[in-house]
Amino acid sequence: MGKKKRTNNKQNSSSTSMKNIDEKVLAREIIQAYEEFEQKKKYEVEKREQENQKEWNQILGQKEYPENENWFWKNVHRKRNDIVALYKLLFFKQKDVRDPRATFVLMSLTTMGIFSICKWMLYIFVISIIVGMFKMEIDILLGITLSFVLWMLARIFRMASFEVEKIRDGNLLIAIFSGVLSFVAVVIAIVAIIVDKV
Repeated sequence: MGKKKRTNNKQNSSSTSMKNIDEKVLAREIIQAYEEFEQKKKYEVEKREQENQKEWNQILGQKEYPENENWFWKNVHRKRNDIVALYKLLFFKQKDVRDPRATFVLMSLTTMGIFSICKWMLYIFVISIIVGMFKMEIDILLGITLSFVLWMLARIFRMASFEVEKIRDGNLLIAIFSGVLSFVAVVIAIVAIIVDKV
């Protein structure tokens, strides 16, 4: 009886350790398969973006030139590409539209413009506070604190405008654009209420 019990315990412990090993191997295989899937997906997205960019360059009449050209010809070719792109954009044909690229550029530029306006307004407030401190109209401790906070906010708006410039995801850009327009609408409403009461 004692021998049977010990053999059963050995079998149970070996089956438990085999089960643990199988789970670890399975988990490792799942993680490896997921990583391979993500890499393949990323590669396909990059390939699609390169194809879209190549197609867009063809629509704009952009030619590729060797990188090792001397500076004169490089500038001549760059100017040529700019002039052809400007001409193609001015006389853009409906058949050349592939995706809402211009719409996204407009949304991006508008969002960056609003962020830039906020940034410069905050810089003006910081300068006004500093001038007020020198004229002794504002308490120095309050002025320094307020100036620092407003300056930090201005820097955040500056950083946000850089980030918007690099966004390639249309859905994210639409969400940010909608949020910015809502923010502007709230600010205009508050200013209108303040002006109405004054």
